[in-house]
Amino acid sequence: MPRRLPAERKSRAKSQVRRGPNRTDVLPSTSGSSTSPRAKPTVAPSTSQPTQHGPMRPERMCRQPQTPGNMPPPPPPAAVPTDKSKRKRDYSNVGTAQETSTSENLGEVDPSVLKRTCAEPRATKRLRKTNKPPNGQASFNLKYTMGDLLGKGGCGCVFEGTRHSDGLQVAIKIIPKENAGCYITVPDTGEYLPLEVALMTIVSRPPECPNILKLVEWFVLPTAFILILERPMPCMDLYNYCETLGGQLTESQGKHIIRQVVLAVKHCRDRSVLHRDIKQDNFLVNTDDVMVKLIDFGCGDLLKEGPYDSFAGTEEFIPPEWWLHNSYQGRPATIWSLGVLLYVLLCGELPFVDDGEIVSKRLRCRRGLSSECRNLIHWCLRKDPSKRPVLEEILQHKWLSAD
Repeated sequence: MPRRLPAERKSRAKSQVRRGPNRTDVLPSTSGSSTSPRAKPTVAPSTSQPTQHGPMRPERMCRQPQTPGNMPPPPPPAAVPTDKSKRKRDYSNVGTAQETSTSENLGEVDPSVLKRTCAEPRATKRLRKTNKPPNGQASFNLKYTMGDLLGKGGCGCVFEGTRHSDGLQVAIKIIPKENAGCYITVPDTGEYLPLEVALMTIVSRPPECPNILKLVEWFVLPTAFILILERPMPCMDLYNYCETLGGQLTESQGKHIIRQVVLAVKHCRDRSVLHRDIKQDNFLVNTDDVMVKLIDFGCGDLLKEGPYDSFAGTEEFIPPEWWLHNSYQGRPATIWSLGVLLYVLLCGELPFVDDGEIVSKRLRCRRGLSSECRNLIHWCLRKDPSKRPVLEEILQHKWLSAD
């Protein structure tokens, strides 16, 4: 059985990881930059949240003087306050456990507000002249029906959904604004969007990658963002898929899975996106055709050539250079995560369980793996980031390219 994270660790899998000790005595000091052609991801951008404005003040109504025999005309309706900054909820207790019924969990994310018809009066001409986005709740209600809860995570909840126009089955992800992280500027377009929305927008542009979950569209609510996502059916995450097969895959099954994983990561790299949380839980597997799709860009960032000095992800998948030097390059760090994932898929357990083992433990693969397979795992898990392969070399490796 895989050595899974304790529940308390998994609940904070996407939190910022503490800085590691400068243990240069354990491994040789490595340069922050790599000469290999791998671009480095940007850590969670330090861009601050845009200022949110308080409620608009209703226009003052002037009372007309009464004339004998005439009643005063009724006053015009006041503009509706649109406070988007004070109505926040506490989502800090959202865990990773899945629920089978939505009625017990709606109080946390209050999705019922999405099913109510907007009861606000029409905005006045003065309000329509502003550059505020359209009413996301009303637009969402017109286009989609939300169903049962599919799962919960540290950043939000995912529900079943149906598009009214064609009956398309989708996944509806609700992310409270306080959990959405920073905003970043999308290259080329200059759009200033929430982190996860921006990264998924970039990787979902044509030509698309079939191994990445597609963002269909998104909406803005006063207290949350709604992401409409592609929903492969039937599917389960890669961890549960491996559990159905006994906890580990054969080399043939592993080749089929990891080849699609590498293609998904390569598409992200080519779009200058760093996912930064490559692990079993973040891949969906269609159980009919074993098609794999990468999900959840909430820990990601834009890919850059320079080093990163902060990390968001899962501790057991963090490369040793982070623990040694408090910095890392995006591309070789991604290769390390791929090596850990490949080891878990084929050996049924994590190669390293804490930072001490990541830094100093000698890697050993289980008996029965072919020499070519062990060679690829050891290559990806080199302690020196400059000696790890690039994605093209993994795809061309003798073990992965063989039929």
